[in-house]
Amino acid sequence: MLANKQNKVGSAADLLSTPITRGQNALKAYTKILANPHETRQLRTWKIGEAAAILGCHQQTIRKHEKPDGSGKLGMPEYDQSGHRAYSLERLNFIRRELGLGKSKPEGASAAVVSVTIYKGGVGKTNTTISLAHELALRGYRILLIDLDPQGTLTYKCNFNQTFDFTAEETIKNVLLDDPLLIKDVIRETHWPTVDLIPAHEEMEDTDYSLPDPKKSNTKKLGPAVYRLKLALEFVKQDYDIILCDCGPNQGPMTLNAL
Repeated sequence: MLANKQNKVGSAADLLSTPITRGQNALKAYTKILANPHETRQLRTWKIGEAAAILGCHQQTIRKHEKPDGSGKLGMPEYDQSGHRAYSLERLNFIRRELGLGKSKPEGASAAVVSVTIYKGGVGKTNTTISLAHELALRGYRILLIDLDPQGTLTYKCNFNQTFDFTAEETIKNVLLDDPLLIKDVIRETHWPTVDLIPAHEEMEDTDYSLPDPKKSNTKKLGPAVYRLKLALEFVKQDYDIILCDCGPNQGPMTLNAL
């Protein structure tokens, strides 16, 4: 009897071993992907018709200056695996510069700053922010995204993971509380070549509680807490055309900084 019971237990363990092993292998694979997000995500390319529409010109304008032998103003075209002309965002911006199709802010002008906020969650605020960023990037603008929501949805949509990619100290948190110059150190490139990001982390949630406290927010040195973001942007606003702030669904100090 005992032997039979042991055999039954052994058989059950054998049956469970396969799905357990599969689950462990899947978890390892998923962890590896999360730890190396930029190895798996790349920005798409566009066909010549799409490129012309984005650039606001005719296909023939591109073909005229983009000769297969490289003799044109734009040099040789780039091709995809199917042999069709393919245009990356870098290539589109190169064409803009060479053909004078781009728009840019006046020399010496500061970036425009836009804050997207509403005092309610789940209404498309972050989708609005990132869609606006990508549309503006396609038009040739340099964009800085700032995620001010500890939930980090914008950060996630930019292909970053709070667990693997950074700590709370590598967000806007210490920029607002300690040193505005740190803003240069927390900016990250995204897979869109003209879109950068200052990410968010769930542990920066206490920033809204620390900013009103004069001792924790270094008020003597940095001045009123509500102007910290404005102070920090002075160090980077020349590097971008547009800065987009994605705020949390509240009226806390970080949202007030954005406004």
